[in-house]
Amino acid sequence: MPKSVLIVDDERQILRSFSRLFMDAPYVVHTAESGREALVILSETPIDMVISDMRMPDMDGYALLREVKRLHPETIRLILSGYADERVIFNALQNNLAKLYLFKPWNNGELLSTITRVFQAEDELKDMEIFETVNGLEDLPTLLTTYNRLVALIEQDAAMDALASVIEEDPAITMRVLRIANSAFYGTNTGSVRQAITFLGLINVRNIVLTSSIYESAPDTPIVQKQLRILWRQSTLTSRIMLLLYQKVLNRKPTGDILSAGLLHDIGKLVTLNRFPAKFMRLYENPDLTDIPWQDEKETELFGKTHTDIGSYLLHWWGLPYSLIEAARYHHLPEDPRVINQELVSIIHLADCFAWELSGMPPKHGLSPFALKLLKLDPEELRSYVADETENLLHNLS
Repeated sequence: MPKSVLIVDDERQILRSFSRLFMDAPYVVHTAESGREALVILSETPIDMVISDMRMPDMDGYALLREVKRLHPETIRLILSGYADERVIFNALQNNLAKLYLFKPWNNGELLSTITRVFQAEDELKDMEIFETVNGLEDLPTLLTTYNRLVALIEQDAAMDALASVIEEDPAITMRVLRIANSAFYGTNTGSVRQAITFLGLINVRNIVLTSSIYESAPDTPIVQKQLRILWRQSTLTSRIMLLLYQKVLNRKPTGDILSAGLLHDIGKLVTLNRFPAKFMRLYENPDLTDIPWQDEKETELFGKTHTDIGSYLLHWWGLPYSLIEAARYHHLPEDPRVINQELVSIIHLADCFAWELSGMPPKHGLSPFALKLLKLDPEELRSYVADETENLLHNLS
């Protein structure tokens, strides 16, 4: 049965353009000129994906997507909007109202390709059945008490003091939030959680709390805690190198959820260590652990799926944006044709490689030629530049 797509925009010309665009596409297309008309269609017709403009009279796109999430949570929600709406888009992503945004004006071929890849990703992630293949993971989300409370407050547009109070109830999570905010590459200097939230942004603090909650729920044994410190160092170092590549090499400042991609890219490893410490140690104590094909084979044998499958599945289950899901799933394979945000995944790939190099364990698969070509980077110049920044990268990283 073909997928159904609902386009919502108050400009009839745009709706006509979409109708023509989808004429030869393998989708059933519906259109609506307002948010309220869209809700009526959704109540009467099964819809797989809603693509909504943000600026509309009466009921804007933000209000519509919030209702779609509440009434039809299984429907994929995307934003189509102009650059002037960046703040609204940011808020929609922050509140998990949309997975992805598409800017006007669009390229027809790229837009159709993106929609196809989003549907493909959704189908693949649903088909993984991680909870069935990896016994014991099903209760993990219930452990994330602080994270779940924080998300609920964010969705209610709670005051900053209320958000800070929830975080401050957990000293370990408070420490991680402040440590990241005060690191050399984030550049602030504060002992206030409220100020850290203001500086890092709610999306990034939410994702730091997500990661930290899983760390804090892990077994309190010396061998597990040692591996947790290694993984925390690796993920935070990856995050800082990613920021370095954006700011110093690409001359751009990453925004929104992108800052969290480095921190969350290996969350699948964290989850498997949390739930299966003995199996994890048996796998990663092997000197060949950085041989990716071998690692994937052994992870599947021990856990039922690879850490990239597990991480991307859980990020999808928790409703995080596709940019973070893709970074977790494809950071070993930035050239995979299913990737939508190739730039981000390529940067995470390079940052991950350099983080392991700085830790004395360079990955055997090396730097992806695809990623280097996409970003127009010379590998030796890049390696030399990162090496020059080593002291700063390792500052306050414990």
